Amino acid sequence: MLIGQPPADAGTAKLNFTDLHWEVDGQLARLVLVAADGTRLRSRPHRLSLIYHALNYAADGRPLAVTMASAKPLSELKILLHPTLVDTALGHRVIALDRFVDEHTSKDSRLEQARREATERLYANTALYEFAWANRLLALLTHMGGEELQAIRAAAANPELRALAAKALQDPAAIGDPQRSPLTVKKEFFDQELVEQLVQSRPGASLDQIGQAIQTKARAQLDLAMSASDEARLKALVERWANFPPDFEVWSGVRERAFDSQPGSLLMLDGAPATAPFDFMLQVAFTSPPAFLDQALEGDYADRQPWEFPSLRDTIQRTVEEGVSRDQQARTINGDVAEFAMLQRLFRTAFDGHLGDGFPVEKLLALSETASGGAPVKYHRTLRWNARPVESASLYRSAGIPSNITENIVTIRRALGVEKDGQQALRERNALPPLD
Repeated sequence: MLIGQPPADAGTAKLNFTDLHWEVDGQLARLVLVAADGTRLRSRPHRLSLIYHALNYAADGRPLAVTMASAKPLSELKILLHPTLVDTALGHRVIALDRFVDEHTSKDSRLEQARREATERLYANTALYEFAWANRLLALLTHMGGEELQAIRAAAANPELRALAAKALQDPAAIGDPQRSPLTVKKEFFDQELVEQLVQSRPGASLDQIGQAIQTKARAQLDLAMSASDEARLKALVERWANFPPDFEVWSGVRERAFDSQPGSLLMLDGAPATAPFDFMLQVAFTSPPAFLDQALEGDYADRQPWEFPSLRDTIQRTVEEGVSRDQQARTINGDVAEFAMLQRLFRTAFDGHLGDGFPVEKLLALSETASGGAPVKYHRTLRWNARPVESASLYRSAGIPSNITENIVTIRRALGVEKDGQQALRERNALPPLD
């Protein structure tokens, strides 16, 4: 979950706020922004606890509120929560919101089926790319020799890879469709010359015919470079073709929606409708560095436009929003985290210097001292693991995992406290700790 991006027009917007006031009423406070022309923008009442959390979060600077990472050999995911949210009631809500996509899409059988088919198509298309890559590299190594030749030959003949790649040929139009495949979109991760060969493959061609065509073209390119004694060209081919296919994971997630520096985007104005700042998504998260990045961007790369299964994006957003609207606890979670997101947005914009040269950033320290009076004092342990409450050795055995490995996994789960998290998740399934 990403919360904490700058305004889209940061650096170009001409905001000119010169003061910040607040009006405290018990555990609530209104924020008042004062512009250079005397205009006063007054917020809705905010809980002091959320103001306090938002100030700490924005001051830290990191925009990753929570993520869940693989922890093999365990089947569970490790929950990595922002340090300012660990063991807080707000942290509970952030973790819960991060699960909304999986939770609500799983309740819609048609969407769940469409999501499964889209994911299978993704893996089939990337397997076809890997198959093509191995065949092109095979042509290179056959020319040059080397101990890697046998390994690449085995990779190209791998029955699991071939079976998955063959599925992509059942719907060849999807390979070059940016709505259904990232191959032509994520140019920094996929060699577009190779992608183009796949897109232009002869209709009805078999997997072996495609592999042979890839090798034939590769050999022709090598022959041309070698016959012309073009060492620079040959070196460029070797370096480009040797780049391994990318590693990636398919993750559901939440991201703060893009916004500009309008008052209503930075402040929950008094009397204005509640803001919905979140995009709910299913995305491809690349875990290996981009191999085909423009040299000017190297060293400063971040995938700011992940591929989000465009054919499903609107349906996922609508399904989650409708599911949240029908569930009281989900509405509470969504509302609380949305309020926090808007508050940190204002404070982060101030810390970054985008509210105007005359804005008194030091006043945020005084606000923090005031808000700390409403900060929660009770400890609420946040989950460390996305644990299955009923996980047991029998489930591992039923999955065909050997007994010695099963015993090791159970021991690891116990040592890391995964079982404790599973029990806690079961107890707290329908309970939210209070924010104040």
